[in-house]
Amino acid sequence: MPEMNIDVPKVSANADRAMIRRAVWRVVLPYAIFAALWIVLSDRVVEWLAIEGAPHVWLQTFKGWFFVTVTALLLYGLVHRMLLRITEAGRRQHEEQARRLQALSLLNTIANSSTDCIFAKDLQGRYLLFNKAAEALTGKSSNEVLGQDDHVLFPPEQAVRVMANDREVIAG
Repeated sequence: MPEMNIDVPKVSANADRAMIRRAVWRVVLPYAIFAALWIVLSDRVVEWLAIEGAPHVWLQTFKGWFFVTVTALLLYGLVHRMLLRITEAGRRQHEEQARRLQALSLLNTIANSSTDCIFAKDLQGRYLLFNKAAEALTGKSSNEVLGQDDHVLFPPEQAVRVMANDREVIAG
């Protein structure tokens, strides 16, 4: 089976960057809020727990270790959730692509089983499908034709007329 051009929806680089920025903020913002609250509230808790004559340094050290532990767990949870979402989105995209490939393979099998010429073009006039009967009629292989416009099959003047006719058909 010749290689087929598959029309897979593409996401722009700007959309990718925006999605990444949002994902990063979903990790950074909760961390920043937690850290700010920790700074404001933890010193008050240490002062409240401080006993006259007790080593204040130990309470500050415990507070620091507790902060590291809690923020590590918070970051783990946030990053884990983000990676699960990314993995799930990739899995869905892979499944959709597999469905499209299966449909294209079926279409290609049906088209190549026909004794009639069957071809399909995209909106720019490039061939997406070119069956064996069309190959036999034109003397061109599908590998030579797929992704190309009518200039690959016809003399220049005729290709221009065919492409103009295609545009009229598309315009309705």
